[in-house]
Parts: sequence; C-alpha cells; structure tokens
Amino acid sequence: GASHPENHLPLDEQRKGDENRMKKLLQKTTAVLVSAALAVTCALPAFAEQPTEGVTKDENVFLILNPDGSVSEQIVSAWLHSDTGLDAAADRSTLSGITNLKSDVLPAQDGENLTWTTEDNDIYYQGITNKDLPVNLSVQYLLDGKAISPEELAGKSGRVTIRFNYENTQYETVEIDGAEEKIYVPFAMLTGTILDNDHFSNITVTNGKLINDGDRTIVAGIAFPGLSDNLAISGDTFKIPDYIEISADVTNFSLTTTLTLATNEVFSSIDLSDADSLDDLKDSLNQ
Repeated sequence: GASHPENHLPLDEQRKGDENRMKKLLQKTTAVLVSAALAVTCALPAFAEQPTEGVTKDENVFLILNPDGSVSEQIVSAWLHSDTGLDAAADRSTLSGITNLKSDVLPAQDGENLTWTTEDNDIYYQGITNKDLPVNLSVQYLLDGKAISPEELAGKSGRVTIRFNYENTQYETVEIDGAEEKIYVPFAMLTGTILDNDHFSNITVTNGKLINDGDRTIVAGIAFPGLSDNLAISGDTFKIPDYIEISADVTNFSLTTTLTLATNEVFSSIDLSDADSLDDLKDSLNQ
C-alpha cells in the first residue's frame, strides 16, 4: 500500500495530530448543526410571501410506520403564534389536506402561500407531506436467531430480537485540511416501547435502559446515526451507537406500539467545540 508520512511520526506527535483532526471534525459537526437549526428557526420569514413580524412558527413531524419501519403516513403539525393576533398572517406550506385543529378558521391559499386571519393568538394546524426524511428507520425481527417477518412472528414463542436501524440522510459537504468531507447533521434517535411481563421476560436492550414496575417493562434506547462517521471514530476505539436492539424470551408474541423520537435539540446542550479528544467527547455525551 501507499506510505503515509504521518505514520512515521513519533507516537506523541501522531496522537496530537489525531486530536487536532478530531477537534476540527467536532467543530464542523457543531457548525453543521447550528446551520440546520437556523434553517428550521428561520423557516417562516424565509418562506412567507409577505413575512409577518412578530409571528413565530413551530413544526413537528409525526410518522405512522409499518411494522418493518417503512413509512405509512407523514403528518406535520404546525403552531403559529403572535402576541398581537394573527390578522392577515403570512405563512407558507407544502402540506396537503390542511386542517385547523382548534377552530374552524382556514387560510386563504394561493399555491404554497397561506394567509391566516383571526383574532386568536395561536393557530394549530396539520397536514400531510411526502418529503424525504432526514433519518430513515428500518426494523428487523429475529426468532431464535433466524430472520422472520413481523406478520409471521405474531403469536410465536421463543427468543425474539428486534433491531431498530437508523440511516442519517441529512449532511453537508465541508472542507477539512484541504479535503472534502461529508458531515452529517447530528440527530439523537430515541425509541421506546412497553412490554407485558406476562409475555416478555429476560429483557435486554443495547444502548438503553429498562424500567420494570412488576407488571410491565418500559424499554428505551438511544442512537446517534452518522456521528461516528463525522468523527471518523473506529468502533474499536469508542462506540457511538447507531442502532437499538431489544431481546427477550417471549410467549405468544404481540407488540402493539413502539415510539421513536428524532431530535437534534439534545446537541444544543453539548459543547462539542471544546472537546479536544475522545475522553472529552465521552464526557460531553455523558452529560
């Protein structure tokens, strides 16, 4: 293979170089996160046909998923607020089937441009979208170590494993040390479910926590898809989880609901810019 001059440096200098690169990658990750957060925060004035001063907008995306993790429906809930009322408040949305959740007020609509007129200070509405997601989810099922479809698994007994795989699709290309690098917008994925102790026992979860009240067990796990790629960290050095796996001994398998939250707000409280090494990164994530 090709010879790399840095491989011939003294060990201390190699480590210093690695930590300098780590810091640059951490700083770029933070910069990409801030950029993405600003894009979301500024969505209303940036897209409104006639931006209305004093109006704020908050959006949340709710997904109804099939058992294998594929998307059945994407519902977006939006909240408009103004301390002085929403009289001719400009908004923009690509949603279809817009409905007002709190009143009969509907917007005047011209393509993607919406105008809301009401004396209320708040409007809550929702609609349907088919836009690509920043993180994709797939779910795999195993029965006694063998792959099985969720339909076939229903009613079966044995050792069951459910694996939630996350794929981060939102990234920016940035320059680091003269080379183009793909930096993913960091997301925390939190998945949870409640299992009936009459049917589930010897429960384990990777990258998560169990809470047992005697009758039911709450299972919750967390993953950070794309973060290991951002930091170019080997799994042998420091494992940043990018999946969640739940295993249990099961009789008459049935799983009613799992819930997954995708957020990047958790990173706003992590000071990655001051993390100069893997030890610093571990401390930041533990906080």
